[in-house]
Amino acid sequence: MKYSELASISKKNMRKNGVVSYVIFAFLMLMGASFLLLCIFLDTLYLAIVPLIVIPVIFACFVSVIALREQDPLTFRAFLRGFGSYYSSKFNSTFRVFKSALLSFLVYIIFSLVYGLILNLCLYYNNAFGYQAVAADIIAHINVSYSDLQIIFNNHREFINILMIYYRLPCLFVFSISFTFLICFYSPSLFYRLDTPQLPGQLNKIVHGLVIKSNRKEYVSIFLKLNWPMFVILLGGFALGAVIGYYTIGTSFSMFAFGMAIGFFTSFGFYGPHLLANNETIYTVFKSKYGQEEDRLKNEYTKTIQQLLDEFNDTKKDSDES
Repeated sequence: MKYSELASISKKNMRKNGVVSYVIFAFLMLMGASFLLLCIFLDTLYLAIVPLIVIPVIFACFVSVIALREQDPLTFRAFLRGFGSYYSSKFNSTFRVFKSALLSFLVYIIFSLVYGLILNLCLYYNNAFGYQAVAADIIAHINVSYSDLQIIFNNHREFINILMIYYRLPCLFVFSISFTFLICFYSPSLFYRLDTPQLPGQLNKIVHGLVIKSNRKEYVSIFLKLNWPMFVILLGGFALGAVIGYYTIGTSFSMFAFGMAIGFFTSFGFYGPHLLANNETIYTVFKSKYGQEEDRLKNEYTKTIQQLLDEFNDTKKDSDES
C-alpha cells in the first residue's frame, strides 16, 4: 500500500480521536516523565517504574482516547480502570514488554561490546583526557587493597565520569530506543484485542505474532513509513535532556534520566496521538490477515484434538480386544 493511502487512513483516525487526544497524551505523558525523573536518585528504579507505571500509563492513554470516541466522559476513575485493565490477562501482553526487554538487552550487550572496544581504543591511542596516564596508574595499582584502589579511582573521578558519559550514555540510549521501538511495534495488537473481546489475551498474542511472521516485510515497512518521526523526536528529546542533565548535575546517571524523561515526554506526548492513529491504520490494513490466522490456528487445534481422540479410541479398542 502506498504511503499516501496509509496517511489518508491515519488522518481519518486522527479526526476520530479529536484534538482532545493531544491534551490527554501531553498530560499523562508528563506524569509518566515525572516518574522517570525519580531515577536521578537511583538508576535501578527503571526496573520498577517502566513496567509498573510508564507502560500502563501509555496503555491507559490509548484506551482513554478510544473510549472518548463513544462520547464517554473521561474521568479519573475511568483512567484508573484503563490503567488497571492493562494488568488483566486480556491486555497484559499488548506491548510484549518481557520479549521487548530481552531483545533490547541482547542489542545492548552486542552494541556495548563493539562500541566499548572501539571507544577505548580510540581514546587510548589519541590519549584523550590523559587516558594513557590514568590507565597506567590504575593497572600499576591493580593488586592493592580495595580501599587503596578506591582512593585511586577517587583521584581520577573526573576522568571516569567523562568516560562513563561517552560510554554508558550511548549504550543505554541504544537499549531505550530499541525497547521503545519494539513495544510500539507490537502495540497495534490493542485494536485486535478490543475487536475480539470473546478471545483470551494469549490467543490474541499468538495470532498477532503469526500475522507479523507471515507478513513481516510489509508490516515492518508500513510501521516505519508511518512512525519514523516518533523516533527522530525521541532522539531529539533525549539529546536535549542529556544536555540539561550535564549542566545541572553532570553525571551519566543524571544525563540519562533527564534524557529519557524529556525524550519520553516529547515522543509520546506530542506524537502519541499519531502513533495511536497509525496503529489503527496498521490493524485496518491487516485485519483480514488476523481473521485468516485465527481461523487457521483454530483448525490446527481442532485437528490436534481430533487426532488425540482418535489415538485414545484406538488405544482403548486395543485394550478391550486384549
